[in-house]
Amino acid sequence: MQNKSRVSIFRENWFQGIFAFCFVQVVFILMELTGWIPNVKDFDGKLFSNIINLFNMNQWFSFYNTAFFNLVTVILGVILIGQISFALIQKVKKEVKHGIK
Repeated sequence: MQNKSRVSIFRENWFQGIFAFCFVQVVFILMELTGWIPNVKDFDGKLFSNIINLFNMNQWFSFYNTAFFNLVTVILGVILIGQISFALIQKVKKEVKHGIK
């Protein structure tokens, strides 16, 4: 019988990414509830303004009152989905290479 050493779920990269994403969301929620929002310059005529207007983020994703928090949440979400997809593909490739038992 083959003895496989299993990695704890807390050491997996995708789990750490989910944990970091959730931590950032809690920080954003606390900042909005307390009113301690960072003094971010307006987005008018800037790159981030163009991104927000291009995808109409304020219409389909308005979880926060601050456009900056919405933009960061969407960017982190896309990165997280990519990271999880990459990790799953790597795991499947590894299992196919070594044979599934």
